[in-house]
Amino acid sequence: MPAMASKTASVCVVICLLIFVLLSQRTLAKPTDPHGHQHDSFKFIQHLEGCHKGQNVSGLQELKKYFTKFGYLNYDHSKHANDDEFDDLLESAIKSYQKSST
Repeated sequence: MPAMASKTASVCVVICLLIFVLLSQRTLAKPTDPHGHQHDSFKFIQHLEGCHKGQNVSGLQELKKYFTKFGYLNYDHSKHANDDEFDDLLESAIKSYQKSST
């Protein structure tokens, strides 16, 4: 398998695992509001499954905000902080998140 294909496959696996972990956490703890409605805390990332580095996918900006909020990502006022590009920093944040949640 060429190196690029192997790297792309690795990134896809990382994204799938991230989504699995996030959705598993949501399943374990289902908070409800006073009216009995369940919150879908991670619904915003469900459609990101399968995306990989180099792609522009609507919704990645929200994932970047999530990782920034919890200290996994820091763009230092870079233009990429407010876009939907799957870049090296986002990939690194995903890997850090996975390491800390295992």
